[in-house]
Amino acid sequence: MRKKILFVQAWLGREQRFYPFPIGLAAVAARLVGAHDVKGFDPNVAADPMGELARLVAEFKPDIVGLSLRNIDSTNYFDPYLFFPPFAETVRTVRRQAPGATLVAGGSGYSLFPEEIMRRLPEIDLGLYLEGDIRLEQLLDHLDDPAAVPGIYYRRDGVPVFSGASGHDPFCDDWPFPAWDIFDLEPYKRIPYSMGVETKRGCAYRCVYCCYYILNGRRYRLKSPDRVVAEIKELAKRGFKDIHFTDSVFNVPTPHAMAILGRMREEVPGMRWNAYLSPEGITDEFVELALSMGLSVFGCSPDTYGDAALAAMGKNMGVADIERAVEVIRRHPPAEFGANFFVNGPTYTYGTLFAILRFGLWAKLRLGRQYSLLRLIKANYIRIEPGTRIEAVAREEGVIGPDTEMLPETLDDFRKTFYINRHLRAFNAVYMPLKDLVRRLHVLLFRRGKSV
Repeated sequence: MRKKILFVQAWLGREQRFYPFPIGLAAVAARLVGAHDVKGFDPNVAADPMGELARLVAEFKPDIVGLSLRNIDSTNYFDPYLFFPPFAETVRTVRRQAPGATLVAGGSGYSLFPEEIMRRLPEIDLGLYLEGDIRLEQLLDHLDDPAAVPGIYYRRDGVPVFSGASGHDPFCDDWPFPAWDIFDLEPYKRIPYSMGVETKRGCAYRCVYCCYYILNGRRYRLKSPDRVVAEIKELAKRGFKDIHFTDSVFNVPTPHAMAILGRMREEVPGMRWNAYLSPEGITDEFVELALSMGLSVFGCSPDTYGDAALAAMGKNMGVADIERAVEVIRRHPPAEFGANFFVNGPTYTYGTLFAILRFGLWAKLRLGRQYSLLRLIKANYIRIEPGTRIEAVAREEGVIGPDTEMLPETLDDFRKTFYINRHLRAFNAVYMPLKDLVRRLHVLLFRRGKSV
């Protein structure tokens, strides 16, 4: 039976410089366009987010509303913000205007706390756990019996119940292109690199703090370079000048990334792009190709420095790999090297912090203008995500306890979800207020600049 389906991205509830296109919703909607009447709405690019949403729901009268929660919070100790409250407002706005519609929640943020979110928001009828590309289509055929579909949270007498694990579906080239056009694309064309393109799913790395391999699986599922470039060509036809590769790490496997960039250079030569990178894939050949296509900053996340510290963080690299990447960048000016670090981690000592600082100074000496020491002051703390290895470490060390609210409702509780190494008390006592002051000054200057 043909249905009216509305896909809604969670409202973030605050003004930001960057709003990503809802690529997850577009991918899920792709299988339903044609068979159903489908619309999409992102309140984050609307002038009146909740007002426009309420009017759209009242006018469209959807049978099904899919609500995507991408982020639970900022994951930034020095920019504390909770995205769950505005998501709750999004859900309740829809429910008020469509009391008879079936509300289905999903997204990466939802999948980290599915049962708790169902408990807190009784307005949600069903939940898609992990990937929903195929699952939602199956669910629409079993709305009277959601337990028959794996990977679904449903309610039995109001209580959330899970239908059972679904696993991860193959990521096939014959899947339909994302349904970009169910959304108004114009706002995203004005936001650089807001349009995401997936080249693969899954992550073969085991970083202790990361939930990507939980959400998308432990093995890479690749799209072919032909398929990836075909999507990019369609986006170029729609007026997009730049894209962001959404992979957890784009340049691994390196031959796959190289093949994509080679095809892009031939078929979409003017398309600008950026991505998250790994030192492992920073080779002379990759840097030369990327530079020829306009990429200038090669950003990656060593997270720490020193072989023992890297191993404790679950990194698949050593000091030699990071230094090799620096030397590659040095050979290819004007390429710039970017490296993200955490100031606290398991097994960290003051020696670890000194090693990170020493690396920054060494990289500056080797790279000169190709590396900025200011990147070191962006170093942050680890947000403890459920199911990650850092959660187990934090519980064993007493950093978090059985009463710690991992889906926090207050900013005070939010800051309790970060890994704080108790052996670095003196450093943290100085770094935390200093970094907080720098952030506040930055926000003040940013707002003043906007007002001018």
